[in-house]
Amino acid sequence: MNKTKTATSAKSTLICSLLALLLSCTMLLGTTYAWFTDRVTVGPNRIVAGNLDVTLSHQLADGSYDEVGEQTALFLNAKGESMLWEPAAATEETFRISNDGTLALQYRFALSFFDATETQEGKTLADALSIRVIPLDGETELPTGESMPLEDFLLEGKLLEGESCAFRVIIEWISGENDNDFNLNNGRTGKNGETALSISLGISLEATQYAHEQDGYGDDYDANVTLPLYYVSSFAELEEAIERGGYVQLVEDIAIEKVLSVTGDVVLDLNGKTMSIADGALVDPIIDCAYGSSLTVTGNGTVDIGKHKSVSFIAPRGTVVIENGTFKRDYDPNDTGAGSYGSLFIGINVNAAIRAGIENAYSNVIIKDGYFDGGFYAPDKGAISGINLSWGQTFHVYGGTYAGYNPAKGDEGMGYQGWFFEGQTSMDQIPDGYTVTESTLADGRPAFTVNYEAP
Repeated sequence: MNKTKTATSAKSTLICSLLALLLSCTMLLGTTYAWFTDRVTVGPNRIVAGNLDVTLSHQLADGSYDEVGEQTALFLNAKGESMLWEPAAATEETFRISNDGTLALQYRFALSFFDATETQEGKTLADALSIRVIPLDGETELPTGESMPLEDFLLEGKLLEGESCAFRVIIEWISGENDNDFNLNNGRTGKNGETALSISLGISLEATQYAHEQDGYGDDYDANVTLPLYYVSSFAELEEAIERGGYVQLVEDIAIEKVLSVTGDVVLDLNGKTMSIADGALVDPIIDCAYGSSLTVTGNGTVDIGKHKSVSFIAPRGTVVIENGTFKRDYDPNDTGAGSYGSLFIGINVNAAIRAGIENAYSNVIIKDGYFDGGFYAPDKGAISGINLSWGQTFHVYGGTYAGYNPAKGDEGMGYQGWFFEGQTSMDQIPDGYTVTESTLADGRPAFTVNYEAP
């Protein structure tokens, strides 16, 4: 009797299971979108500020803006979680790009995707998703409001000093007749056996200078500055990029192995990294700017020539602009002998070059900010230890802090070959717009900080 009941129960259970399976299979032949559980995760964002002060922010739920970093999670659902995609699903972000610097910029904002799972036919969620852009303020160079493929998205525009633009980016799955191609349930898998499609999304923002001059540091040094962009992590890459000319950004500390020659237009973005010297016997100067070239140094990095004596950072024969950074040599309090100091800028005898038939040889150096320490201090010598001017050159100092030397005293501490302040004619004169503040370094040396505001 127990055997019969057990057999009957097992048969009933098996029949019920088969009916449930048949019902499930029948449902899978329908058009419900409940199967779509494809996940979108947000990958690292890539923000390249160039030699500018540009900020990318996104709007929070309370309407305020928060700066976007490399790991900021974007394009989440209403609960602040990663999206689970299905047809008709959508997510959005409101972005603001702000030019917080003093130079005009042009930007390229793109939505990037990577690590996308492929179907057996090679399709990904990027083929299903679309993107729309709704401008809120400012101007862009892209027709907005229309849906476009995710992989083709690029937003470009220009911002002058203090300007910003805001726009809303909507990513959505517009339902269509081919939606089932992206459903990896119902026995289908991706190329590598995945049971659901996934894709990582991130944004990419690049900003470079825009040829528009409106600051107070001259009227032509940053004209025609649309430059190719290079990221360098070794001396070989740095040398090649500078030779080609363009916007060169360090992504690693680099030891300089031989003299770098600037012959065109170069922006050197130290990007917070350090340039040092591999062998002082092979490097002097670190950078040699040819006649007619232009070099802008920015990125708040460090140039450290260590204990090397009489090695300079730049031999300026073209136009050189120092926007910021730290430029130093080791300070030895016992080393005060004549000729022992190393200038960070060495002047070129331009008159001799002109006599040799080289035209347009006069150079122009503009220092806007930075910390300069030539590693030498001997007040009785009266010699400059940070910047040095030669005949035929023009030096304009608008800011920066100088260890052991007051730039108001001009070249070699006596204005021997010229003055550094705009409009200065004597050592005792501080032109309108300038202030010089004295302080004391930890090693006891004086330091002088220059500030300038155009009158």
